[in-house]
Amino acid sequence: MTKRAIVHIEIPAKAPKKAQEFYANLFGWEMDAIEDYDFYSFRAENTGGAFPAVGEEVKPGDVTVYIGSEDIEADLAAIEKAGGKRVGELMPVPGYGRLVHFSDPTGNVLALWQPDPPAQQ
Repeated sequence: MTKRAIVHIEIPAKAPKKAQEFYANLFGWEMDAIEDYDFYSFRAENTGGAFPAVGEEVKPGDVTVYIGSEDIEADLAAIEKAGGKRVGELMPVPGYGRLVHFSDPTGNVLALWQPDPPAQQ
């Protein structure tokens, strides 16, 4: 079995831009924004993440850890065989990849992230 990387972490924020300032000033993380998606992200030493806005679907404390996947369907089958459950539908993120949430046997919700293959040149 290959060791999987944590590739993304989402930390809910009431004000994502202010959250960027808070974490950048405290920990020196680099920040980016994808304005078209209202998506505010960070890059730390070995991983990155984002600050989704708190709202109906995202509550304070709903931190989500994303684990890298080369084959989401195979990983979901293994998760379910081990006692976990798929949570929601597979979601494409056009131009970036796709993701799906799952719960472990305790009920913690995490996600798998499969990036799109690099563009052929």
